[in-house]
Amino acid sequence: MVFRLDNKKKILLVIIIVAVIAVVQWYVREEVTAFTAKDYEGLTVGMSERAVTIALGKRSKLIYENTRNDGVLVSAYMWTNPDGSFVEARFENGKLKQKTERGLFAKDK
Repeated sequence: MVFRLDNKKKILLVIIIVAVIAVVQWYVREEVTAFTAKDYEGLTVGMSERAVTIALGKRSKLIYENTRNDGVLVSAYMWTNPDGSFVEARFENGKLKQKTERGLFAKDK
């Protein structure tokens, strides 16, 4: 069985292949982009979850989320680098309340 493609189908196939390659490259780049101790130091109490996510990258893991009796939404997220270093951030009503890290400063030395 031989497949014959007219020019329109060839162009469409090329566009699809280029789009798939672009998506895969974006995903891989996002996955391996590491944050640094400097990025961590730039996080300040009161920052929004969005600002922290921009600083550290989109790949975070929700550790917990709960609404306290006083109505405050408490959430915690973890960002992990490929080398295992990580940042945990705790938010109250979407604002950074506390941050911790492990392994970021050791690798800078």
